[in-house]
Order: sequence, then C-alpha cells, then structure tokens
Amino acid sequence: MRKRKQPEPDVLNSIMDTLELKIANQMKSFKVSIEAVVTDSVKNAVNLVLEREMCKLTTSINDTLNQFNLRLNDMHDSVNYMSNRQDAFDARLKTMEEDSLRRKEVPTQLSMLESKIDMMDQQVRQSNIEIVNLPERRDENLIAVLQNIGSIIKHPINPADIVSVHRVPHMDKKSPTRKMAS
Repeated sequence: MRKRKQPEPDVLNSIMDTLELKIANQMKSFKVSIEAVVTDSVKNAVNLVLEREMCKLTTSINDTLNQFNLRLNDMHDSVNYMSNRQDAFDARLKTMEEDSLRRKEVPTQLSMLESKIDMMDQQVRQSNIEIVNLPERRDENLIAVLQNIGSIIKHPINPADIVSVHRVPHMDKKSPTRKMAS
C-alpha cells in the first residue's frame, strides 16, 4: 500500500484553525440559540406559574373579602337591630317616666278631689232639713207635708225650692219609725 501524501503542517494547521473557528462560531450560535430557547421556556414557565399563583391568590383574597363583607353585613344588621331595640327601650322608658310623673300628681289630685267632695257634701247638707218623729202614713205626699209644716211655722215653702223629699231609715234598726229628710 502506498502512503498517502500528508498535507503540509501549515496548511493542516490553517485548516484546523478554520475548522475550529467555524466550530466555535457554530457552538456560539447554538449556545445563543439554546440560551434564547431556554430563557424563553423558563420565562414562559415562570410566567405561567406566577399567573396561576396570582389567580389563586386573587381568588383567595376575593373569598376573604366576601367573608369579611358577610360578617360586616351581619354586624351592620346586628347594630341596626340593637339600635331599634334601644329606640324602643327609650320610648318605653320615656312613657314610664311620664306615667311616673303623673302618678306622683295623683295623691295631690286625690286629696283635692276628696276636699272638693267633702265641701260639696257640706253644701248639700246645709240645704237639708231633717224632721224626726213624723208618723208615716200610706200614700203620703211628702211635699205637701213640708208645705203644711212651712205654713204652720209661718215660713211658706215653694214646691220649686224642694229638690227632693224622702224618708231615711233610722240608724237604730230596732226603731220602726223612719226620719224624713229633704
């Protein structure tokens, strides 16, 4: 076999350098491409994960806010209920205080009315006359009896001046006679 002719080392070195340069450039190009693809992939993956986590976080925050709003509404309703009860209580208390003030006036008013009734009783009694030991007769006309008594004592009595005439039972139940009062 024959030996092949070997290229000269300078040419070989030059070819090797060129090849190494091309390979190095190609490797740089692959590296840049791979870095770009990896960077884009990582960015996309991170963005996707962040988006999902943000969505979960937003949902969680919204749920918490909804629960907070429900509790706040419940508290608002409770405060309104208590306010209404307080208003009703205040109204009842005011009514009771007014009633209490009126009740404090009752003894004074009662005393005044009792005095007035006593005075009226005295006035009524002042115009009364009591005749005792006048025999009772059947179908008697007490007005006529009073007029006769007035004539006898020379003090005529007009029937219009007589408000009422009646016989009153005796205080002593054993006594059969009744008094005449007008």
